[in-house]
Amino acid sequence: MKTKEEVLEMAKKYIEVVNISDSINSNSIYADKMMFSSSNAIRDHFNEMMVNNNLKLGNLKSGLNDLLGQWNESISIETEIFWEKVQQLNTDLVRKEPLLFLLKYKRFFNVHIGMQAKSNWDKMKSLDSIKRRYSIAEIQLIEELIEKDMNSRLELLRNVLKKKKVPGSSYLRFGDSVAYFFNCSLINTYFNVEEKKELLRLLNSE
Repeated sequence: MKTKEEVLEMAKKYIEVVNISDSINSNSIYADKMMFSSSNAIRDHFNEMMVNNNLKLGNLKSGLNDLLGQWNESISIETEIFWEKVQQLNTDLVRKEPLLFLLKYKRFFNVHIGMQAKSNWDKMKSLDSIKRRYSIAEIQLIEELIEKDMNSRLELLRNVLKKKKVPGSSYLRFGDSVAYFFNCSLINTYFNVEEKKELLRLLNSE
């Protein structure tokens, strides 16, 4: 069991974790006001607990849950930078890696993580932090699984265009796949203007 002094020191480190998150998000095109609002609320909560001498490690960890969700459920260079800096603080925070899930189950946990992987992996795979955690074979497998996911979604969209109908059992994946190609800036690479219009018509007609 940690002493009050140790918990206080951990609280200070957790506040620094919040500051690291804000620093990275302030230079990110993906960050929004909600992220900073959440960070400010966490900081205020931690400071209030310190002022009132009401520090409990469990409360501190639960206070970080929303913020860590961003960094545990993303694949990006920014995510790598965040966890590299957090590790330097020597906290007890444990990283959850979507790439480990991908390697274990051969699929992404959700389409949002798949989109991030497709958009960011080419820039990430040469990072030292990636090379330290994954073998050459694993890095190659990650790349293959990213392409497999994209090709599977492409096949679904091609089949829907051919039949001009979305199978009921595939509607959710169809919607995710349309979003995937638009968000990954791949839609113009694989579909012409008329095909894009048809995909959107089918999406909105269901």
